[in-house]
Amino acid sequence: MTTSFWLFFALFGSALAGSLAALIKFKLAGLDMTFFEFSRRLVVGGGYKRISAREFDDMRRSGYESLSVVDLRDKNATEATPFPNSISSPFDEFLKEVVVERKYDAETPIVLVCDTGHMSRVAANILVEDEGFTNVYNLDGGIVNWTRWQERASRQSRSCTAKAFASCCA
Repeated sequence: MTTSFWLFFALFGSALAGSLAALIKFKLAGLDMTFFEFSRRLVVGGGYKRISAREFDDMRRSGYESLSVVDLRDKNATEATPFPNSISSPFDEFLKEVVVERKYDAETPIVLVCDTGHMSRVAANILVEDEGFTNVYNLDGGIVNWTRWQERASRQSRSCTAKAFASCCA
């Protein structure tokens, strides 16, 4: 078998295992969803807005009115690497808060984040399709992509500062 087959198999298996784990958590929270339904929402779900790391930072800098940022990772992940200015609410707890407890306003802008953007896509789709939310954003590529973008932006900023110093002070 080719290397590309095994790479695809490894990536698919990893995504499948993550989806199964999330589905089990979802059921434990008292919210029922089949694996097929969960997968459908992950692959073809829509109705929310996907935003890049740059768009997300621009949105936060512009003081976007009453923006809620919800980190859907589990407690261990959020404690180890907290996402700035976000509410920590693991995927299953967040959906329970939305669907059962009605803790979030459907009109308030909300940005959902997770490690890679997969769990937040499913949650965003549920908010829009099932709960009637209108201002839902998903951080494309998740915190992994946002962290990479922050590191690149930081390097570019340092580089520009060094060039400015060299041109004016050398």
